[in-house]
Amino acid sequence: MAKRHEEGRQIGGIFNRNGHWYAKVKVRGRQVWRSAPTKEDAQLLLGRLREDAARERVGLPRVQRDRLAGFVTKYREWAKVHKRSWDRDELSLRPLLAAFGPLRLSEISKARVEAYMRDRRGAETLVSIGRREAFARHKEAGRLPRNAKPPAPAAYSAASVNREVACLRKILSYAVECGDLSENPLRGIRMFTEAPGRVPTLGPEDEAALVAALPPWLRPLYRLAVLTGLRQGEIVSLRWRHVDFDGGILMVEDSKSGESRRVPLHPSLVDELRTRRALVEAAILARVNGDELAARREFPDAFVVAMPSGLPPEASSISHAFKRAARKIGRPDLRWHDTRHLAGSALLGTGASLPEVAAMLGHKTLVMSKRYAHVNPSRLRDLVARMPAPAEAATEPDAVPAKAVRREVTR
Repeated sequence: MAKRHEEGRQIGGIFNRNGHWYAKVKVRGRQVWRSAPTKEDAQLLLGRLREDAARERVGLPRVQRDRLAGFVTKYREWAKVHKRSWDRDELSLRPLLAAFGPLRLSEISKARVEAYMRDRRGAETLVSIGRREAFARHKEAGRLPRNAKPPAPAAYSAASVNREVACLRKILSYAVECGDLSENPLRGIRMFTEAPGRVPTLGPEDEAALVAALPPWLRPLYRLAVLTGLRQGEIVSLRWRHVDFDGGILMVEDSKSGESRRVPLHPSLVDELRTRRALVEAAILARVNGDELAARREFPDAFVVAMPSGLPPEASSISHAFKRAARKIGRPDLRWHDTRHLAGSALLGTGASLPEVAAMLGHKTLVMSKRYAHVNPSRLRDLVARMPAPAEAATEPDAVPAKAVRREVTR
């Protein structure tokens, strides 16, 4: 009768603890553990480990004692230096640490992560919970009509879950680089299919209403955004040394892609920036008590987009002000980042190619630029009307096809 693997009991290099299977070998005085989803997988894994140990395979990792919660501190230090999107990882780490923080790195398996994805996909978002709780408080306080219905619960999107899993996969890849894991268990994991990207549109009437609804300080930023396609962070970090008036070029140094790029200036923007430059130079000259040399030294580092304090507006202030204006005109679907789409679509409408749009917007590949290439039906109709018609073969005016004659005779 086969021996039964009881809780916490080791038999033949296979170990069962808390319902999870492990294979263990001893290499040069060190214990090497590996996790497996089932007993059969653990047996196969044990065979491979023994074979590797017999061959004295180089690179067997040390005994894994680090838990994800502790290793994340090490990963954060690395990400802040090597990843421009490390701040986005912070959002993903909150639910990841709640689910996997107590586990050792070797205990994180593909099966566990797939179960997390399923559970996470059906969970209600914190924002949705907050809205429903606020509705309940207002309803109880009598500030809402009796027949008011609570907002429907909203679950986490496939894209949000994918970003979290991608973050965890990167952490485990870094653990492999550090020698804390022999392989990444999430390699090849299947992500959720994401919804197609938004294709925002804004007609002339809606745009005029939107600009009128924007606060005065935000209107120049909006014009700059839709005529250059700059990201919000690129706009607020723009300084006067980045503006080449003679060449009509903006130099973007701090780009999301990590590479600088040159963005042509629309002629109307050149005039606006010249007027603004004169005002900034006058303000700086007044601040330094008429010292022209000091003013010339200070001006290049002054912000192009600045509030009366001389500093650019906060990113959250730009987004919130734009959102309020969008809701005011009945377009709550719009957001500030859509200005990049409007810029890309307008440039394509002039006949620009996708590589040219990618160069202006700072895309490394054409995948993102293709989103801006949505078809305008009226423009497509005009283009089809301009197509040259194929040449027609010369025929006798009264000639009748032979098949038609035969059909007539038969009838």
